[in-house]
Amino acid sequence: MANLKDIRDRIKSVKSIQKVTKAMKMVAAAKMRRAQENMEQARPYSSRLTDIIQNLLPDVDRGLLPLLNVREVKRVAYVVVTSDKGLAGSFNSSVLRKSQNEIDELGKENVDVFCIGKKARDHYKSRGYTIIESHVDFWGNLNFNHAIKIGNGIV
Repeated sequence: MANLKDIRDRIKSVKSIQKVTKAMKMVAAAKMRRAQENMEQARPYSSRLTDIIQNLLPDVDRGLLPLLNVREVKRVAYVVVTSDKGLAGSFNSSVLRKSQNEIDELGKENVDVFCIGKKARDHYKSRGYTIIESHVDFWGNLNFNHAIKIGNGIV
């Protein structure tokens, strides 16, 4: 049976872990709130841009824009977005499970994978998939230039 000192040390240790966990939760909540605010600020711009594109599409000569042409699908590209670390609850495992199921239906040889986040890169690299691009360690300072770089790689 544990003596009184061991029990007190254990209680102190648990309280210390609770403090660290609470601090981590507060940091995560602040990051989430900041991301939601950024998303809300971008929503009017996105909505207006969608309206403009919808109005312009009927007048566009589709021959000038190869991305608008309907063609036979030979290969499929998946952009798999995960976090760089754990501590995301079931987010990473859910994304990887869903993407893996989708990719398995098409066959490994018909799929290119763009990985955003360390967890996605590690998952598909360990399974021998063709990873066209991998973006790791940029979530902290994500900006428009990152989006352009990723978009250009996909197109």
